[in-house]
Amino acid sequence: MGKLQYIYKGSMRKREPLDIVRISTALFVRVEQGEWTGILKKEVENFTNVLEKVLKQIPLDDVERRKKLQSFGTGKKLAKRVTTAFEDLCSLTGMKALVIDAESWPEDANTNLQLLKCDIGRTINNTSGYEKTMWERIETELEEVDVESLRFDHPICSEVLDIRSEPFTEMPVSFCDIFKEPFQKYKLEHSSIILDSCKEFIHNEESKINLDEDCMTYKVWKSPKYEAHIKKGKSINEGSYVCEVLAPLINIVMNDLPENPVMWDIWGEEGMELGKAVELEMVYLKTGRPNSSQDKRQRDHKKLIQFSKDSIDTTRKISKLKRVFNLSSKRQILSIFAINIAGDAMELYAMRRESGIYKYCLIEEAPIPLHMTSPSAIYPLIYFLMTLKTAVACTIYKILHNSDSGDSEHSSGEMAITVSTPKNS
Repeated sequence: MGKLQYIYKGSMRKREPLDIVRISTALFVRVEQGEWTGILKKEVENFTNVLEKVLKQIPLDDVERRKKLQSFGTGKKLAKRVTTAFEDLCSLTGMKALVIDAESWPEDANTNLQLLKCDIGRTINNTSGYEKTMWERIETELEEVDVESLRFDHPICSEVLDIRSEPFTEMPVSFCDIFKEPFQKYKLEHSSIILDSCKEFIHNEESKINLDEDCMTYKVWKSPKYEAHIKKGKSINEGSYVCEVLAPLINIVMNDLPENPVMWDIWGEEGMELGKAVELEMVYLKTGRPNSSQDKRQRDHKKLIQFSKDSIDTTRKISKLKRVFNLSSKRQILSIFAINIAGDAMELYAMRRESGIYKYCLIEEAPIPLHMTSPSAIYPLIYFLMTLKTAVACTIYKILHNSDSGDSEHSSGEMAITVSTPKNS
């Protein structure tokens, strides 16, 4: 079995492509919110005006944040970068990659809903007891769904059952618990050892702060901008949040996974060369500001559902992955994980495909402490991170070392696992 290579791409790239990616992201938000004009001059003016307003609101002592925004440039340099990002989005629009057909999507969504109902009908025939009752209730709830009253990006429209969306929002907690049951295997037992470690950690960090030592938590917990966020609700730039808080947490957790999976940072480029290996993206991440809106969190939630489904679908479409997952034992092992940074909290989800049904379920959630806190308050975060690492590590190991894999001509050695993580720089 071939060993997977470790690739962490991003630290050696030039600044300009990264800035263009960020500008493209900002412009795409305008597309999503229906504010996109499609007129170059207006989009350049809008981006320039917004950038100037944001810079005026940032305190002069927040040097790092001001430096990042100023790196976009001014005048002709900025206009050139916005033009490049604008042209990229126009190309996607020309290919209808950013266009949702208002006439055809309800038809496609209804087709997916009917397929979901058929899969549920077969599941009802193959189950019994409380589980059978749950599936019958889901079937009843789906009969009442009018897809045209939903948005095109609702999970049901993509044939996905999401524990935080309809039909579960209308169902008793007992039925939701039955749906969650297969995902409970990812959860760790709560441990006093972890809590003791949290107590020791807090004690050590308090000592470092008293000594004015330079440590990661000192930078965050005593930073003026994070204090202003906690005490006055001041906004924090997403880039700062990613680099100073999220990247250190996720990168540490995703270190030393089985077989050294390929690592992508959050600004990772497409089309990385992996030789003859074929990629399977197993972990996705969406970030936002600590005080991001509920609408932003919900959009990210839906995007992660679609990313996860697409990743599972690649195992049925790409020839090498089809050969790797041609055994039912392999397909039953596969789970795709998603991390949604919902403001100042982390949410961990998993997607599985069982009996043809895509199931998306919350595994764990935890607050992200942005100020000095108690051991009991930091315990959920440590528990969350350990749950994440264990779930991903066990899934990777089982995929690569499943006992049935030796019976297949094409083993998992042809596959590269991809874990998306934020860049720490």
